[in-house]
Amino acid sequence: MANDLATRGTHLILLVRNTSEIFTVDYIEDFHERHGNPFVYAKECDLSSLNSIRLFSTKFTDNTPLEDSI
Repeated sequence: MANDLATRGTHLILLVRNTSEIFTVDYIEDFHERHGNPFVYAKECDLSSLNSIRLFSTKFTDNTPLEDSI
């Protein structure tokens, strides 16, 4: 699904545990290259932590710049 959306130029935010992990960095760079879509980002959010989800959701809905992104 993410590949299809990226091909259409959709802005995507992929939630990951660690944005500095080399796999994540390579994955996002590959998305940019394969789809010509610079609007694919990785943001930190631990989906096993309710606190992390709340923090991400609050920043996202408040339009606060999200740190630790690729």
